[in-house]
Amino acid sequence: MKPVVNRPTSMRVGVHSGPIMSGIVGTKNLRFCLFGDTMNTAARMVQTGVPDAIQASYVVADLVPSEKWQARGNLQIKGKGKMKTYVLHPKGI
Repeated sequence: MKPVVNRPTSMRVGVHSGPIMSGIVGTKNLRFCLFGDTMNTAARMVQTGVPDAIQASYVVADLVPSEKWQARGNLQIKGKGKMKTYVLHPKGI
């Protein structure tokens, strides 16, 4: 897919696993929202991730050991300190 700027589109994906809280927010324009440290950590995985790859915390890498995770080492994650992270480059990208 090529947007108007004639460059390929790239995206970053961040994944973390843990407890979350959900709810409907608003009175006129209702929105379904997710809250909690797990969501914040997943957002940090996106922010420190690399284009066209999935960055995950050590929790996710431990839950899905069959994937070919590449260790990125301990990255400084805002609000969490140093955290061991992994990256996965999906096939076809």
